[in-house]
Amino acid sequence: KSLARVNFATGKADEGTQMYEGIVRDFPDRSGIYYELLDIYLRSRSYEKALSALDEIEKDKGTSEEAVRTRFDIYSAMGKQEEAIGTLEEFFEENMKL
Repeated sequence: KSLARVNFATGKADEGTQMYEGIVRDFPDRSGIYYELLDIYLRSRSYEKALSALDEIEKDKGTSEEAVRTRFDIYSAMGKQEEAIGTLEEFFEENMKL
């Protein structure tokens, strides 16, 4: 993990991303890595990969307001407004029942 961070710090983002992906592949139960991977994907605008990382976070931690906002932002950045709004509507329906 530290070497991956060094790669990012020295401008070797692709190598750093590959290292994080390897950590996740080898240690899938280390859910904290998914947060870092999500951040990497968002910075590089790899939105489909970011959605996959977010799916893994939600499998482990459940859906939260922060996850919903992040998913909304990703879909918006992808130009998928219907999916973005659907994400909010679904969360609202599931969590705001009277």
